[in-house]
Parts: sequence; C-alpha cells; structure tokens
Amino acid sequence: MKEQISNALTITNLSLGFISLFFIFQGFFTQASYLIVVAVLIDCINGTIARVLKIDDDMGKNLDNISDVISFILTPAVFSYFVLSKEITFPLSYVFFALSLFFVVSGVYRTARINVEVSSDLFNGMPTTVNGLIFPGMYLLGIFSVYTVSGWMILSSVFMLSRFRIKRSFFKKKRKKESDVVEVKGEKEEEEKNDDSFVPLPFLGS
Repeated sequence: MKEQISNALTITNLSLGFISLFFIFQGFFTQASYLIVVAVLIDCINGTIARVLKIDDDMGKNLDNISDVISFILTPAVFSYFVLSKEITFPLSYVFFALSLFFVVSGVYRTARINVEVSSDLFNGMPTTVNGLIFPGMYLLGIFSVYTVSGWMILSSVFMLSRFRIKRSFFKKKRKKESDVVEVKGEKEEEEKNDDSFVPLPFLGS
C-alpha cells in the first residue's frame, strides 16, 4: 500500500510534465511553467513520504527517475526551444540545439548513473529537480533569454555530471543514529547475557 501511494505521486509528476508539453506546443508558456513547478512540489512530497514511510522499492525508484527525466529534463529543453524560437537565428540555432542536446544527455546520464551508484541518503551530482525550478523561475521573472538559458544549460549539465554529493535529508541521518543506538544496546545485552551464563568450574576456583 505504501509503495502504491508513492508510485501514484510519481505518475502524477510524470503526467504534469507530459501535460505541460501540450501547453508548450500550443504556446501557453505561463501555464506550462506553473505545471512544471507543481511537478517539482509533487516530487518533493513524494520523496519526503518515501523517507518517512521507509519505502524501499526498486520499481518505484526507477519510475521516479524516468518521471524526473521527462518533467525536469526533456520538458524544460522543449520549453526553452519554443519560447526562444523567435529569438534564435542561424547559426545560433545550431549552437542552442547542441546545448539543449548536451543538457538532455547529461540529465539522462546522471539518472542512469544514480540507478547503480548513488547512496540512499546522498544526491550524486545536482538533482534534476532543480531544473524544474530554474527554467520556469527565469521565465516567470522575465529574465528568460538565449544567454541566461544557455548559461544555465551549461552549468546544469556540469553540475549533473559532477561527482559531488549532498545529503538528501536529516531523516536518514536520524534513523541511522537510532539504529546505531539499538545495535549498541543489543551488543551490551548480549555481553551481559554471556556474563550471566558463565559458571566457573570447581577446579578453577570461584
């Protein structure tokens, strides 16, 4: 049941990213921006619920990674191209396309890498979710231009491909400490049990 709740939120995240693509194709960029931001909130709620309920489901993790690629990598790349299509002229269009491709490949590579490498309590490189805030944020703040978007695509790609690690949440650390206490307590009880069960042999003295 817990896994189904988390998977439902993940599918909601994926659906919002996919729906936002239709708004982008129709030129409703503001609405698409809000949908991407809502997808970020859903993803954060999903992650918090998964940690609180201690959900450890491989299928859910893979589903979440796929959803993040669609909502926070593919959709922002398409969003940027459509919004800036009137500003981009030849040969800048080819440069921007190359940057967009590099951005998408970096996000997909980072997602594939964490499937096999990342620790459960660490982010390996910049989370793709950050893009779901930066791109809509720049658009809604009126600073969405070829230069700002291109600059962020380069930085985001480098950050996602980097190997630095960030703590996900204090929940993991807290649970780890609690488990350490239980483990130490168990060891002490075992030692006390062994001491109590020791009976000296008569020929060795009391």
